[in-house]
Amino acid sequence: MNTSFAISPSDPPDPFCYTDGAVIWAGDAAVVSLPPNADAKAEVLAAFAEQLRFPRGFRPTWDDLELCLRDLSWLAEPTVVVLHAALPRLSHNALAVYLDVLQNAALLRNPGSPRLICVFPSDARDYVTSLLSVG
Repeated sequence: MNTSFAISPSDPPDPFCYTDGAVIWAGDAAVVSLPPNADAKAEVLAAFAEQLRFPRGFRPTWDDLELCLRDLSWLAEPTVVVLHAALPRLSHNALAVYLDVLQNAALLRNPGSPRLICVFPSDARDYVTSLLSVG
């Protein structure tokens, strides 16, 4: 069991990381901490919009979340770290869409946009991997 997990700006670009301990970021980053008991799409989207100061025109949809996460040009930090104390308690299908949005945003980010790293609990790895392999 990990007690801490260190990530640095020079680490490989794998956008999903798993740990059971504290996350230590060696560098400047904007951090999004999702509520551990998030059980609605609106709650998840609001957490991102508030903590990353999404532009005024943001609509609470998965598509707009992906567009904003792929850009993030308004942020000064070179990295965005999304911390999940637990997976959001969304329906199976909604969770699959959410994870796909995060993966797409991380892998298809606009040039010059901050790097996106998503941190999940270790015990979520198999479930996250299975949901992403279906899409």
